[in-house]
Amino acid sequence: MDLCQHVLFADTFISCLVLLQVNQDISRSCLGAQSLDGLHSGSDTSPAGGSCDSFPFTTNNRDQFMIRSSIISEVMTGTVTLISWWLFTGVSYVCGLTLITNDRTATKGPHSVDLQCEYVLARGETLFSITMSRKRAAVQSFTDIAVFRPNSDSSLYAQGVTQDFKDRTTIMIVGASTVLRFDRVECEDEAAYKCTASYQTVGSTLEEAEMNLHLLAEPLTPTITLSPPTSTGYTEGQQVEFLCQGAVGKPAGHFLWFRYRDNTPVDITSLARLNPPYPSTGTCTSERISQLILNMGRLDNGMTIRCAANHTTLTKPTGFERCNSTCRQTDTITVFYTFRDSDPDVSSNPSGGTHTVGDTVTLKCNAVTNPPATYTWRKDGTVNSTSSGDELILSYLQIEDSGTYTCLATNVVGGVTYNVSKSLNINVVPTTTSPPTTTATSAQRPSPESTGAVKPDNTVVVVVCVVFGVLMITGTVIGVVISIKRRNKKAHEEERPYTTLQHRVSVPHEYGVIMSDTTRATCTSPSTEERPYTTLQHEASVPHEYGIIRKDTTQATCTSPSTDGPIYDG
Repeated sequence: MDLCQHVLFADTFISCLVLLQVNQDISRSCLGAQSLDGLHSGSDTSPAGGSCDSFPFTTNNRDQFMIRSSIISEVMTGTVTLISWWLFTGVSYVCGLTLITNDRTATKGPHSVDLQCEYVLARGETLFSITMSRKRAAVQSFTDIAVFRPNSDSSLYAQGVTQDFKDRTTIMIVGASTVLRFDRVECEDEAAYKCTASYQTVGSTLEEAEMNLHLLAEPLTPTITLSPPTSTGYTEGQQVEFLCQGAVGKPAGHFLWFRYRDNTPVDITSLARLNPPYPSTGTCTSERISQLILNMGRLDNGMTIRCAANHTTLTKPTGFERCNSTCRQTDTITVFYTFRDSDPDVSSNPSGGTHTVGDTVTLKCNAVTNPPATYTWRKDGTVNSTSSGDELILSYLQIEDSGTYTCLATNVVGGVTYNVSKSLNINVVPTTTSPPTTTATSAQRPSPESTGAVKPDNTVVVVVCVVFGVLMITGTVIGVVISIKRRNKKAHEEERPYTTLQHRVSVPHEYGVIMSDTTRATCTSPSTEERPYTTLQHEASVPHEYGIIRKDTTQATCTSPSTDGPIYDG
């Protein structure tokens, strides 16, 4: 007899003792009633709801009854004490078989999840098989999908299971559990699953337990459309509708909107309207549409708009991450816009309206538009055909360059031409005059001479020419004077013929000796005072009071103030 049968026997035994105790209580009441008959004649002392006629007590059996009642009371007291000890010490035992299952949640796609039936079998009992079945929401009954036989450690798919289900699942027995493992989860797998165990205890019996597989699904790639569509761009102030549509997963997620200016994201979801989810055809997910309406402004030129799905299976987008499979982004948006009320901005460099003759001034005109504006310059109403850019350069200013300069800016947006203008006064004063400090704005007109090219300064040219002429005349006069002096000097001097000297040859002369000695020659006079000689280098000549001593490779001359003298040839 196993423990489960012992517990059953104890339960039956306690029930019998309880019945005996009730019978003893009634008998004891009747016995007490009969003992008092003599004292209370005619009174009814029977126990409530009963009669003492069935309990005739005599003097002989009264003692036996009292002994039997005492024994029954002791047995009941001991039994209750034993059961209390079992409960206090925590002793418990499972009779038959218990199945343990738990609900699971899986994500649609290539994600793994196990459905497990754990069993606890009492000692001495036999488990024959565990059958796993499934019931989808739209089906009324369970359908078998697998049978597990722990005794033979075998598991088989049930008849009617598709090959696709077999390809993406695995069935196995792991310890005291049967396992259905999904390697890839599809929408059809979301269902209620039941494990039915067939085992033998006193007789053959069945035990059942259910569990549910809940499905999550990630959002799919949405689509984003613009209305009105355009491939060229929008004009400032134009209203544009952005629609983001797609599967938002299971349970239904929603869309977030981001605007990018200079690659910096800003969450503008609060400006959008999100429609309720609706079932996606052929799937177990939901779809949604989110609508965003924006009025285009000049700051929106070059921006992009992104729509991203937000779901419990994903990390919430912030806009800084790369756009992945759950978001879409527009191409760069072009916005055309024209002038503001303050356009154009006209300035001069150097600043101020008064300038000095000879200065160079650059006039600058600026207006921020898309497409870029074109510029025309006028001086006192006359168009300067040579300056059509945003800058006008006035070089070497003259008095006649004074006037009112006007910049005319032109821009075309949406087939409409826009024109704005602004003027600046330029006042040119001579260098000796203290310039005034006032400026004015007026109508526009550039001077024909102010073409941006460099103009020659006539004053400087005249001064240069005069200086150059004076220098030329002065040089000519000096040259003539020197030439006349040299001519007069030669007229008073008589040049003596030179003497040719050979190397290391000396020739006597009435004034001394002329000698060719490679590097020197001497010339003396008839006076008793000897004249010093002069060393001659090649191609050199040395003045002497009697003439010029010159060494010219092979000849030297010596002249004296005398008017006559022989010629000596060496």
